[in-house]
Amino acid sequence: MAKTQLKICGITRAQDVIFCCRHGVDIIDFVTEYPVPVAWDLTRDQTERLMANVTGGTKTCVVTGGSRDKILTLAKKLRPDYIQLQEHETLVDASVIAKTLLPEGIKVIKPFPRIPSSA
Repeated sequence: MAKTQLKICGITRAQDVIFCCRHGVDIIDFVTEYPVPVAWDLTRDQTERLMANVTGGTKTCVVTGGSRDKILTLAKKLRPDYIQLQEHETLVDASVIAKTLLPEGIKVIKPFPRIPSSA
């Protein structure tokens, strides 16, 4: 049976990164250069400084969106374990980004919109 993993999104403070790593969080998300305004959005430099505090087996994820070039540039600069595409990227975009980042060891997460139930 697969292990359930804990992924915390929207971390903006170094003390929260350190706390998460000490307490076994599997993946920490950093919302970076998000395409719409959110209070927890970070610049590349802010994300890079926070990622420097990640220790142990905790993985990193950059949550972003936009053009393929922007996403690829961001991924190659920050070198997270995962990139989560959170805007309107198509499956073709996600596939191209995933194939480009695979040799870099960076995995891609592409959430799908929730389909409303008919109930």
